[in-house]
Amino acid sequence: IPDSIEDGSWYILFVADIGEDVAETDETNNVVSRAITVGALSGEGTPDLQIISVTAGLEVVNAGEVLPVTTVVGNGGDAAAGETELTYVLSRDTYLDEYDKNLSFDKIEPLGVGGTREEQADLRITPNTEGGDWYVLLILDEDELVAEQDETNNLVYLPVRINKDDADADLA
Repeated sequence: IPDSIEDGSWYILFVADIGEDVAETDETNNVVSRAITVGALSGEGTPDLQIISVTAGLEVVNAGEVLPVTTVVGNGGDAAAGETELTYVLSRDTYLDEYDKNLSFDKIEPLGVGGTREEQADLRITPNTEGGDWYVLLILDEDELVAEQDETNNLVYLPVRINKDDADADLA
């Protein structure tokens, strides 16, 4: 990055077919962007993304229905944080592993020092989900797009009970 670029939040654009030399059925999908922070790691401080609070709209949800979740994320570091994601995962335990199921994600726009943002998600629990006690894992910056002061404070969990209607159970 050239020295002439001011410190702060910027976007890098990745552009395919910039001259539109290739005839395509869709010319609108040729640009992807990635948020970056310039200067934050050069001794001026480092961001620290955090999940401040999480609330569920329901304590019990039926398989096949939606679980509303509200999350407040913040930057407790001493530098701005670039764009990242908040990932929602359904798990039988409080640990992220290959057996868990991704439910959704939210893009988190860049956050200034001390900045917070509220995110709301409607998480659909698939009809084939087994009933019982589950956890929704919320992972902030799972792909480590933002270099942070503390990478260990980016996962919290929310216990949830899932009911599974079993039509055959009424026949027993």
